[in-house]
Amino acid sequence: MKLDHTVTAVEANEIHYGIAEKIRMAMVDMGTTLPENLPTLEKSIQIIEREEIKKLRNSKNKLMLDE
Repeated sequence: MKLDHTVTAVEANEIHYGIAEKIRMAMVDMGTTLPENLPTLEKSIQIIEREEIKKLRNSKNKLMLDE
């Protein structure tokens, strides 16, 4: 795979997918969990953020950004 002097988007995509495949194979060789097999959260990040913001707003302690 030639990384230098990529001229077209097709060549760039081929390089991208080739590298991604090598990374996936390395992950399999190392025995790590592939991203699609990772557990999912029960709540979305947005919901968790909203809950945390509500907690901070209702808290008697003031939020100090420098801490």
